[in-house]
Amino acid sequence: VLADCYRAMRRYHEVETLWAELREASPDPALMAEGRIVAAGALADQGDLPGALAVMRKAMEVPKRVRDHHLRQWYVVADLLDRSGDVVKARRWFSLVAEADPGFADVTDRLRSLGR
Repeated sequence: VLADCYRAMRRYHEVETLWAELREASPDPALMAEGRIVAAGALADQGDLPGALAVMRKAMEVPKRVRDHHLRQWYVVADLLDRSGDVVKARRWFSLVAEADPGFADVTDRLRSLGR
């Protein structure tokens, strides 16, 4: 929550510091996912879409059992890919979200806007 507040205030250095601390502590996967999402969002806010995607790389692993935090991360990956102009990959990640939960956020609208 604190990292998200720092992101909203555009205090990106503090976001990076908290993300580094969280990575070292390696808490449960859901908390790591939230930290990853905020850290990637902060980089994207600064125009660093490749850096944001690099932060999300670990989230691009598809587990045997999909949980809500996986869907949130995949949605962010898809959004970043869409913003980067990689519509084909964005569609693939939005599709993974929709397959797991068709009612997740606006995933069906996003897929429709990408021609699917």
